[in-house]
Order: sequence, then structure tokens, then C-alpha cells
Amino acid sequence: MQDTSFVGIFKDIGHVYQQTFMDTYARVVLIKLYTEKTAATAADFLTGCILFFFEEQGIPLLRLLTDHDTAYSGQGGNHIFQLYIALANIDHYITKDSDLQVSKIFKSFYKTLKTEFYGIALKEKKFSSLEELQKDLDLWLFAYNEVWPN
Repeated sequence: MQDTSFVGIFKDIGHVYQQTFMDTYARVVLIKLYTEKTAATAADFLTGCILFFFEEQGIPLLRLLTDHDTAYSGQGGNHIFQLYIALANIDHYITKDSDLQVSKIFKSFYKTLKTEFYGIALKEKKFSSLEELQKDLDLWLFAYNEVWPN
């Protein structure tokens, strides 16, 4: 599943959003930070992170679940995220508002991320760039994906 969430406002960076991908079967999470929440950033994350990850693993990505966010779908046939989904031949599913299982999984992960990464990192360090924050997040994600028992 791919999701967009607001991280916060940072003095030297501005608004920070994160694109998150979670494969609940493989128990892998990918995250990339952005300074805006748009269909273009959702498409960038899909092509630059998610599809790249699956290509590295030699596994095709057949289906992707998102919510109703405008970053993932919109009216008309020229929505950039929808175009990339179609080009990659991925079946796109949109959650129902009542899908509590998906909501619980993301809420649980976001709680862990807030407590174990953002809560600690923001107290210990002042981030002057999005790249610096992303670098520290990548280190935490490596531990989460490779070391911690999920």
C-alpha cells in the first residue's frame, strides 16, 4: 500500500510530507520525504522507489492499494499518478473508507515511526535540509526492515 502523510513543519525546511509504501506480506517499508503533497510526488515515489525496489528483487509489482487521496486519483484521464500506474501495468485498488484492517496497519506503523524515529531524531538534532532528514530516516528504515523483528 502507498500512503501520503504530513510529517510536520521544520524551521529550515518548511512543510514535510512522506510517501510511504508498505508491503505487509514481505514486511518491508519504504519512505521518501517531500516538501509538497502532489500527484507528481506520488508518481516520483512510485517510479523512483517502489518500482526500483521490486525490480532489484526481481519481483513484478502487480497490484497497488492507495486511499482516496487526490495524489493517487482524480477526474479525467490525465492524472499523472494514474498514467504511471497504467504505464507500469499495475492494477490500482483504492481502499474503502471502512477498511479498518489497512488503517490499523498504517496507524500502528506511524505510531512506531513517530516514537522511535521522529520523536528521538528531532530532539537530538536540528535538520537543515530535507536530504539530511532523509538520510537519517533511511538509516532508521534499514534497521526497521532488516534488523528489527516485525
